[in-house]
Amino acid sequence: MYKNNKYRYFTYLAYFLAVYLVSPIIHAKECPENTLIFAANESISPYFIQENENASGIVFDIAKQLESYISEPTCVIGMNWAQAQEQILKGGVDALLHINTNPEREKILDFSTELVVSEFHLFVHRDSNFDENNIDLNNMIIGVEAKGYPYSYLKRNDIPLALVSSWEEGMRGVINGDIDAVLVDHLVGMNTIFNSRIANLKSISSPLPKSYSRIAVKKGNDLILDQINKGLAILYADGTIDRSIKNWMTPSIQMVEQLWHEQERVKTQNIGLIILSLLTLLCLIAFVKSRMTISSELDKNKDLNRALKGAYTELQDKNEALADANQNLETFVSLASHDMRAPLNGMKNLIQWAEEDLATDNHNNVREHLSLLKSRSTRLSNLLSDLLIFFRADKHSADDNKLIDPNLCARELVNNFDSPLNVNIIIAPNAKLHVSRTLFELVLSNLIKNSILHSGADSDLYIKLEFKQLNTSLEMTFSDSGKGINEDQLNSIFMPFEVGQSRDKSEGSGIGLALVRRVIERNNGSIELTEHTPSTLKGAVFKCTFNKSSIVVNERENA
Repeated sequence: MYKNNKYRYFTYLAYFLAVYLVSPIIHAKECPENTLIFAANESISPYFIQENENASGIVFDIAKQLESYISEPTCVIGMNWAQAQEQILKGGVDALLHINTNPEREKILDFSTELVVSEFHLFVHRDSNFDENNIDLNNMIIGVEAKGYPYSYLKRNDIPLALVSSWEEGMRGVINGDIDAVLVDHLVGMNTIFNSRIANLKSISSPLPKSYSRIAVKKGNDLILDQINKGLAILYADGTIDRSIKNWMTPSIQMVEQLWHEQERVKTQNIGLIILSLLTLLCLIAFVKSRMTISSELDKNKDLNRALKGAYTELQDKNEALADANQNLETFVSLASHDMRAPLNGMKNLIQWAEEDLATDNHNNVREHLSLLKSRSTRLSNLLSDLLIFFRADKHSADDNKLIDPNLCARELVNNFDSPLNVNIIIAPNAKLHVSRTLFELVLSNLIKNSILHSGADSDLYIKLEFKQLNTSLEMTFSDSGKGINEDQLNSIFMPFEVGQSRDKSEGSGIGLALVRRVIERNNGSIELTEHTPSTLKGAVFKCTFNKSSIVVNERENA
């Protein structure tokens, strides 16, 4: 994806090799035998959205409604769009959802009546000076997806283009200056911007005429096409299609507009803060210089210089704190939207399934759906609670050190979890600790909870705590008899929302270890996942240090 023609040809070659030799044919799921396969472009959210095994989107909703008017069972899948167009000719799929007509396609495919309106926009850099009323595409390099409607239009008119493997890649290419614009359906582009949190882009109308997408079948497949057209006529007449489009279109556009407004607000705020900082600095410098002209005030000038440096340092600290707060806010929104979407979509599907089973008096399935719904709502509640704790972690500062019994403390924490496991605590050496109780209990509580959730045991769990004095720091080695940590998770175990297994098999939110690391490092300590030693158990082994803490050996118990 470069403006140099030589590199562009290599990009084309690599893209087609990836599409036809490497990428799998079907990404979403395997369809049962004896079903009609309806394929949608997997990269055009919100028209089609695939999250794990759950699909949704505008054309997915419409296709599911069409099932009632088609004589054979149907199956809707997401595919690479170039492969989908190859597969319909080979009989691998029966229909293509949301496809625009062009002369080349009309030679090999038959098309239904109108499905959804498509308005193609150019997404360009916000600082570009393109005239929306007089756009010359021949002087631009435009990113498009292979075999899509914009691709056919540009090829037919000999307009320079660059193939992109995803719309996010194309938009980041615009930001980096590799290409001039991305030509994509307006709704798809807006949705990509929001999901990828891409800033500094704007949308302008393109010369492409407004068109309606359709459903395509292989030439001569008149029976299926007639059934599709009859179903579409009914769905348009009763307002089903219009409602589906409105339900998906309005939130997507509103979210992007809110994102752009927020980015503009933050940008304006930062510019104002910089101007204020410069004015403050200039005023302080002018004041210091004026004082330096008075020989009798030399001593005061030294104090003013120190005050100036202090004010400048304080201003830098506040700027850094503001930047950190903005980053935390962006991270919070990204993580929360990403990790809450899965349980919310799961709950939505469970409610729909329960409604369907109620309609058929299948009460056993309804009870199972309600049980799963309760479990996922509990998980969502725990996730929100843990998120609040995690982003308030900076407020968990260590209190004054106190003399505590780690054995008693550990057993009290185990009892709080109400675990069905028989948890055995081993302490070495038998000693008391001079340490912050707040910090020690928060760290130990989350480590014990992590061991219980991921123990893999049916009845007995062993936890061993080993303490060692390191100058002015206390080192604690925490090991358990669980199943340990998989090698592919070693680099991400302290990242938020890492649960180590399927969401359906874990009630944890993935916040615990991230919270431990965040709090202990804020108090000048450390935590790491380490290797087994002869003295540790064979599960997970963590090594923590508590600053300005010590071991107090109980001489009477050791005698």
